[in-house]
Formats: sequence, C-alpha cells, structure tokens
Amino acid sequence: PPRSTLFPYTTLFRSQIVWSAVNYWQYQNPTPGYDPGVQVFDIKAYGAKCDNSTDDTAAVAAAYAAAAVAAGGGTVLNPGGACVIASGPIYVTNAVNVTFKGSGWGSSYVIPNSGSGTKYLFGTGTAAITDLVFEDLDLNVLYTGGSWSTFQVGAGTATGVYFNRVRFRGVNYTGAIPFFVNAVGTAAGSLADWHFTQCRFVNPGTVQINGLLIRGFSGLEVDGCTFQNVNNSIVPQNLYQCADLRFTNNEEIYTTGANYAEGPDIAGCKGIVYTGNQQRATYSVVGTNDIGGVLIDTYTGLVTSGIVITGNNFLGNGISFSPAAAPITDVEVANNTINATQSTSGVNSGIIFGADAGTSARISVHDNTITGIYTGAPVNLGSGYVAGAVAFRNNIGYNPATVSAPGFPATTALYTNGTGVDVYAYITNGAAAMTTQVNGNTGPAIAISATQTVFIPAGGTFKATYASGSPTWVFQGN
Repeated sequence: PPRSTLFPYTTLFRSQIVWSAVNYWQYQNPTPGYDPGVQVFDIKAYGAKCDNSTDDTAAVAAAYAAAAVAAGGGTVLNPGGACVIASGPIYVTNAVNVTFKGSGWGSSYVIPNSGSGTKYLFGTGTAAITDLVFEDLDLNVLYTGGSWSTFQVGAGTATGVYFNRVRFRGVNYTGAIPFFVNAVGTAAGSLADWHFTQCRFVNPGTVQINGLLIRGFSGLEVDGCTFQNVNNSIVPQNLYQCADLRFTNNEEIYTTGANYAEGPDIAGCKGIVYTGNQQRATYSVVGTNDIGGVLIDTYTGLVTSGIVITGNNFLGNGISFSPAAAPITDVEVANNTINATQSTSGVNSGIIFGADAGTSARISVHDNTITGIYTGAPVNLGSGYVAGAVAFRNNIGYNPATVSAPGFPATTALYTNGTGVDVYAYITNGAAAMTTQVNGNTGPAIAISATQTVFIPAGGTFKATYASGSPTWVFQGN
C-alpha cells in the first residue's frame, strides 16, 4: 500500500524523511532469507548432557561446526534440557543458513555462576554471517561474577538474523548490562535485516539491565516482544546510531518500582517507526522516582531524524526530547496515550522538551491524550527550548499547571476563557440538573452527580444554569 495509507499523520514532513537503502517494505511481510536445512544436528548426539550441570560447550560447538559446513545449511537441535555453556562463548562464525532450534523455553542454554571476567553465551566474532536463526529457545545467565551478555556481536558483518520466540534472561550485576549488544564502533550498515519476533526479555534482578542495547544497525524489526523488568534503571531498548528500525506491538512490564524505568532511548538514529507498543505497571506508583516512555536523545554531531511514534500507551514521562547535543528533526508524535500517575516523588510530565542545540525542526505533536499528572505538566518546555521547532495541535492534557481553572461560575454568570488556549472543562455536577451554553449556543445538559467535558475555545464564553449546590471543574488544556 502507499506509505500515506499506513502512516496518515506524516503529511507535515513526509517529504523530508530520507529512508535508507534498506527497504522498509520488507517489514510489512518479512520473508526469512533462510531455509532451516534438511540436515539436523542434535547436540546430544555430539555428547551434550543438558542436565544443568555438565559443561556442554564443546558438544554444542561441535554440532554447530558440522551444521555450518553442511551443504545447504543445517539445524542445531536442542531437544530439551538446560545445556551449560561454562567455557563459551559459542562463536557462530561463518554461519550461512544455520538454525539453532529448541522445543520451547525448556530448551535452554545457560551461563553458570562460576569463574570471573566477562561472559557470553553466543558471539558472532569477526567473520561474515548470513541467514542465522535462533528459535524456540531459552538463553539464561546465572552468572554474578562480572559483566555478561546472552549474545555479543563482534566487528564482522551479519545480515538476515532472526530470533523467534526466544527468552533472554539474566540475574543481577552492578552496572549497565544488556541482554544483547554489539561492539562499540561497529561500522554502520554491517548489521542489517535483523528480526526479533515474540521474544521475551526478563530481568529478575534489582539493578540496571537493558533488554536490547544496539548500535550501528541498519534494518531491524522488533515485533510482539515482552520486556519484563524489576527495579532500578531499566532501559529496555537502547538504540544508538541506527537506521530503519521498526518496533511494533511490544509490551513493557514493570513489576515493582524502587527507582527508575524507561522504554527506548533513541539517539543519533534515522528512520524509526514505533507504534502499537504498551507500557504496564503492576504496582500503583513508583516509590522513589519515575517511569519514562520514549527518550529521543542525541549524540554530538549526529542528527536524530525521521521518527514516527503513534498509537502507543505510555506511563510517566511519556515522551522526552533531548536535543542539546545535536538537532532532532522530522518527528511525528501522534495518537498516543500517556498516563503520568506512576510517580509521587519524581517530576513527571507528559511530553518534555529540553534545551535545544538550536536547529531542531519539523516536529509535529498532535492528537495525544495526557492524563494523571502528579507533578510537572502535560507539556514541559525546558530552559533553552527553541520556539517554532514543534507544532502542537489537538493534544488533551489533564489539569496542566499553566492552565488553572477559576472557581466554577455562579448560576447564569458568564465566564470568558482568558487563558489564551483552547480548554476542555471537565465538570463534576454537585448541584441539581444543569444546562450549559458555550458562546451563546446550548451545550450539554448535565444530570446531578454526573460529569461532562465541555470545550471552551480561547476567548470563548461559558454559562451554566442550575438551581443549587456547588459544581466543580478542572481544565484540560492544549
């Protein structure tokens, strides 16, 4: 279909978005560029015990080596059980059309809690990889003696990599530890056409664990995945220096709130579609800080541009722009719902703009609904914000600090909206039945003890007629 059909809200800046050589349309109906292969290499046939005790590193490596050289590729099968990788990683170098297959999350590869230094389950090394698949597996880290990752991408090229129904999980370690990371400084474009589908990233610990920490990708799809994190500085998806990424229908779950949690941190990237994603917390408020939705960040000298954020449900600081290091351009934020009730001590605002490097432009923020501000404001323009960089329209925020409602007018008294902005008056009728007028036109009748939202444009008038009682209202400003 034409791009305007899929993204009807990009008319303000669509002509400025530059899509890279990786064809975005491959994501609409992704066709895996691999064949599982007719040859199956069962790791138990190569000596793996999968008893959650014996070191199976050599057996798994041998099964992979056989699959890697098989004509037409091959499948490395873990039929079930926990295979300990104590002397890894398993380097999937020179992989062409190889699938690591399990029977579900009961088929596990595990880093045990022994030894020291940095540990990885799998690594790509420096060689080229094409059409590599991990499917129906559990990748688990029990190691607490140092930093770790379930999957480490080296400096080689890797294209056509698929993770289908894989669970990534790991335990505590002090510091920022990702479940998935590629080497710093990887050349842009060397990692392309990667897919994560119906995967689960689980952090049962109490320190910072990242779900996806990725750099230098060109062409990445994350669809239908769950990021389940506990406590303290959770960054499910850190996206640095990437292009052509698509995040759809994912869920972030926060199960307790000792500190800070946030969704994706997008920095120095071009061409990102983030739509249909949900944030959910199983507790009522964050104890000492707050939750964030999307942070649109920058690196010095690297413009962040071509970002579409639509149809998501966010908690806390829903969307934050931080263009201090470099400009942010060509961004659309539309039709999102932001519930900012998740903090009682940190400052939560629905949409935040920080200091601007000075050349941010073509940012459209429209048709978003912001509710439940505890502290802060629906839209918070920070010090150094450059007027004109952002176009706002049709956003509804709950009782913004800058739009205070006066006392509800006495019966038949005429109120004139002098706030300077259009407002939605949210009326709770503690009186007898009420009739209303806006600009002299009959508005909705409001029954006793009922609520009603009435639109009053800037400079417009409002009048209510009621027999007795004390109605109240708050303003939702745009």
